[in-house]
Amino acid sequence: MDADTQRILNGEPVDGDSVNKVEEPPKGFKDWMEKNEKRIAEARKSGTLPGFVRENKERVGGVKNIKKGTHANGEEKAGTKGEKDSSISNISASEKALIAEESVAVTNNVQEFFKGKDFKEAKDVSDVLNKINEILPKEEKWFVNGKPSLGITDDPSVNGKTFRDGRILLTKERLERVQTTFRKISQGQASDITKEEADAMATLWHEIVHNRHVGLESAGEKHSVSERCMELANEWYARHNIKVFYGHLGLDKVPYPEFITHRKSTGYDQMVKNFDHVIGIMRLDRKEVMASLEKSLFKGKYDDMENGLYNALVDGGMKNLNDMVLPEDQAKELLSFVVKGTPADITDWLIGNNYLVSK
Repeated sequence: MDADTQRILNGEPVDGDSVNKVEEPPKGFKDWMEKNEKRIAEARKSGTLPGFVRENKERVGGVKNIKKGTHANGEEKAGTKGEKDSSISNISASEKALIAEESVAVTNNVQEFFKGKDFKEAKDVSDVLNKINEILPKEEKWFVNGKPSLGITDDPSVNGKTFRDGRILLTKERLERVQTTFRKISQGQASDITKEEADAMATLWHEIVHNRHVGLESAGEKHSVSERCMELANEWYARHNIKVFYGHLGLDKVPYPEFITHRKSTGYDQMVKNFDHVIGIMRLDRKEVMASLEKSLFKGKYDDMENGLYNALVDGGMKNLNDMVLPEDQAKELLSFVVKGTPADITDWLIGNNYLVSK
């Protein structure tokens, strides 16, 4: 303290170092947070969080098993108002063509990873994911900040969440469906996977994709533009690469591939469909969009995914009718409609800003 006082008097910055510096919340506090996770989630929803939680959200995050520097990212549940059924019959011709393009590269000998497991415990799923992760090339690893560990979340607002350090928490129902799916795959019964199980697997994959990001920094406040853009990028990438997930589990087909274009159980569904609408109506190069987004999503700044999405659109060939590349200020306007609008809003914006000709 004396040294810090002298630095202040000299007009110099203090380094925050101290023998008394607290690096991590005490165990008793962590235990309390874990025990009261459900109450905290309800209090957050109603706006009645205790001051010591609200004012230290970057540290506590309302999660259990808190570790220094971790932030939770979760797949939001969706409301049901106005949602359409996700059956293949309700998908447009262009969406069906997109699904048909998805081919699966199967990892050989993956059944060795399933041997001796009945998947009655989440640990069996974690073990298989860890073994797959170990054989993946460095640039393709699913977990870069810690070993996979699955558990249950009591947060009523999400289907699942992760701290990007390997820990993934799913709702009890979804975790059970994931375990059942792994059991069916291990027994050669992948054709018996149900729509509900495939939906749960999509949630798991969404959280796995989060774990490919190098670093544990926050993406910003919940529902902020930066956070929404990050979740949009993550879910869009996860959907269009779910074939990779199933391929590494030994399957040559994606169960219920309609979830690639529409999955009504997640609150990110409309954003993803809007982004796909931009790509389709502007005839962008989907592979270039994917490559650009992959770079930003896994190695860029998590709180700068608005810029990552902008770069993806530009790299995909986004130009107006005068052959001018999409400028950054217009990209922000467009992305605001992608995040909060409808395909009709987006089409109107594109026409009004000289990207499309009005019919």
